[in-house]
Amino acid sequence: MESRPVWRELGVITGYDWIISGGMDSLLATLQHQPVLVGSYWFEDMMTTGERGVITSACDPPLEDAGGHEYLANAILWPDNPRRRLIGFEQSWGEEPEDFAPTFYMGWDLVEHLVFGLAGDVAVPRLL
Repeated sequence: MESRPVWRELGVITGYDWIISGGMDSLLATLQHQPVLVGSYWFEDMMTTGERGVITSACDPPLEDAGGHEYLANAILWPDNPRRRLIGFEQSWGEEPEDFAPTFYMGWDLVEHLVFGLAGDVAVPRLL
């Protein structure tokens, strides 16, 4: 039996919209109001989180693509130093891979490259 509520079946989510223009600015603006679902390539070098839960990746061939992955963006870390700007995520794997935190972070540049440079997507749930 499913232990988590199925939000669409309960009527909390009535549908989804996608961010198809506006790029990273649109993602950040939306994320300031609600969580969004991010879909992207997932590369082998992204299979472990760093010491503070941060994922880094070269994202370029000849890296092996481990497949696609959908994950929930739910936080923006916006310090004054642009190099330390991060987006927080919850992963959707039922069992976490070893050395992978269920909550993780990626730098804005990496998210922008994965989603808008490599044809990922951002789904915005329509909430009640």
